[in-house]
Amino acid sequence: MKKRVLGMLACLTLLALNVPAAMAETAASAGDLVGETAGERVIPLRVMTYNIRFGKGWDEQWDLKRTVSVIRTANPDIIGLQEVDREWSSRSEFTDVVTELAYELGMFYTFSTAMDKAPGFPGGKFGNAVLSRYPILEVVNRGLPGAGMGRSIAGVKILLEDVPVNFFTTHLGLSVEDRRLQMAKILQLLEEAAGPVIITGDWNATADAEEVQAIAEWFLDVQAVVGKEHLGTFLSKNSLERPRIDYIFVSPEFGVDKVEIIETMASDHLPVVADLTLRVTEGGD
Repeated sequence: MKKRVLGMLACLTLLALNVPAAMAETAASAGDLVGETAGERVIPLRVMTYNIRFGKGWDEQWDLKRTVSVIRTANPDIIGLQEVDREWSSRSEFTDVVTELAYELGMFYTFSTAMDKAPGFPGGKFGNAVLSRYPILEVVNRGLPGAGMGRSIAGVKILLEDVPVNFFTTHLGLSVEDRRLQMAKILQLLEEAAGPVIITGDWNATADAEEVQAIAEWFLDVQAVVGKEHLGTFLSKNSLERPRIDYIFVSPEFGVDKVEIIETMASDHLPVVADLTLRVTEGGD
């Protein structure tokens, strides 16, 4: 992992990514790796990323029950959520959204604050969250740099059977400059992650952007693996186009079996769901 991350940091610093070729080579080698079957154990995992817009739908109606229904129907094992309110304001009826979702769905959770109107108090928070069916063993929540509104990354470690798995979710800034700074911080965080990695979130950038390519060169873009990279995830009111700005990336230990973009009006983003298989070599390291 350390060698992989150092390479990503170098790519960001040099701003000279030859991404189309690199992505193809990486995807091919990763596919070869996960395609091996002799002496392997396969562990399934269903993953979701979803910018919930604090429960406010594309129709401008706040309805957290609708958000719960979308997640419950998708039935993920672990979820990365962005734009999550914790008693933030009247826009979400001062609801602690992450606690409410965790309770309704019967999941463990962690929350990473991006903006804080009431330091030292539980409410007045806005940020990212992880919901998990599996107990959360470790939490790594960090603020991210940038000149714009506050950003953060939420990270957890879960035990998938007997294999520790790192899961992260983030929401990057609106400017290229902020996203570059934030990606550099995220890559430093990934350097510390031992074992398989899943990175999800709202990048606020399309797949050809440098800050997306920096990850895609080294990790598998699940939509690209299954040929669904043309499917967008953001519902703009100003355009008929649907840009793809929400992603699930996985390290090469994972196979990607299926990816679905769920059509729903519960947010201005569409959730991305991936069925993964973690392949573990028996008797290996």
